[in-house]
Amino acid sequence: MQQTIRSNDMVFLAGQTGSGKTTAAKFLLRLCDRLIVIDPKANMDETWDLVEADERKKRALLDGKAARLHFIPPVDMPDGYYREIFALAMDAGNVILYIDEMYAVFPPGAKPSDPLVMTWTRGREFGVGTWGATQRPTWIPLFSMSESQHFFCFRLMLEDDRDRMASLMGRDVQRPVPDEHGFWYRGVRDPAPKYFTRMEIESK
Repeated sequence: MQQTIRSNDMVFLAGQTGSGKTTAAKFLLRLCDRLIVIDPKANMDETWDLVEADERKKRALLDGKAARLHFIPPVDMPDGYYREIFALAMDAGNVILYIDEMYAVFPPGAKPSDPLVMTWTRGREFGVGTWGATQRPTWIPLFSMSESQHFFCFRLMLEDDRDRMASLMGRDVQRPVPDEHGFWYRGVRDPAPKYFTRMEIESK
């Protein structure tokens, strides 16, 4: 099965640590030349081909140039840290924003900032595609999932997390994933989710 993910689409990936979601995102985004990556766990290696998000690289992105920016949140995070990143994405336009662990950006029970909500709900108008990955979908606000056009669900151990994904993708997703890197996929226009034992990537 072939699926097209447009550059301004919203994509949601769920799965426990080691299930394959971050590796899948890396390969799906490997050809994107305008990319912002928020890496709360600081686990992106050199194979992601990212550069530190300094002021010069941010300016390049705002000027419409190619840049793959890497944001690792500092231990003493200043107020508005994530807000500024989301505002950067909206100001730059024509960019994909990938969050490697969404509950770091959406703390359970906290009110999301306006730029963050706008990126998710209006980003497509500005050419901004927002991708989010998490190991605990029950901790993530539903608006960030309901706006997505593509869902990937890798192995989730907790039944309530599978139930959350099943509510968006279909009841088949409630069943535990039997393969180490298997996953369910559903596009917003698909009648039902489809199961894959692994992700196959064609070389370009």
